[in-house]
Amino acid sequence: MPKRSTHNSLTSPDITDEEVVELVSEEFPYWKLVCDRPGAEPVIIDHGDFEGSLLGMYCMYVAIRYAGIAGKSVLIRP
Repeated sequence: MPKRSTHNSLTSPDITDEEVVELVSEEFPYWKLVCDRPGAEPVIIDHGDFEGSLLGMYCMYVAIRYAGIAGKSVLIRP
């Protein structure tokens, strides 16, 4: 596994697209599957699934960023 840069990628939004892809592959494989499926647009995030912590907000950021990398739009359901 390649060494990450010196910043903490779990708290910094300044991560590369490659790091986002790696993180989603490791931590959110189902989200990756949904985003990579042809014709699955938009993908939907239930806001309640990510509410309540900074880590949750970071996970939402990573999920949305990966969807953009995969060429999908995202709908956030309240």
